Amino acid sequence: MTLNETIMTPVWLVTLTREDVIQLDKCSRNHYDWTCKRLCEPGGMIYGFMNCVCEPVDRDSFETSLVFRDVDLLCKVVENSHLLGYNRDLFSSLYALLRSTTRG
Repeated sequence: MTLNETIMTPVWLVTLTREDVIQLDKCSRNHYDWTCKRLCEPGGMIYGFMNCVCEPVDRDSFETSLVFRDVDLLCKVVENSHLLGYNRDLFSSLYALLRSTTRG
């Protein structure tokens, strides 16, 4: 075996607010793609986020770690959030994380 290169995978520690999570949940439930819809069901990433901010926990925000695949999926979930009346701030924040890892 020959080691050619070491490649690091980014992991981001982010703070999500209750409003962020509610937006993600609503966008996931209304998404056209089955993979995105599954994220808000039991066992899904957004379902877990809801458990961190909603009853009985009732917190305003929480920290979580996200890998590239998580952020990419969440971008897809909120890509059409404006159709549900949300602004594009959450999408912009998630997309900025993805762009920070591209080589250029």
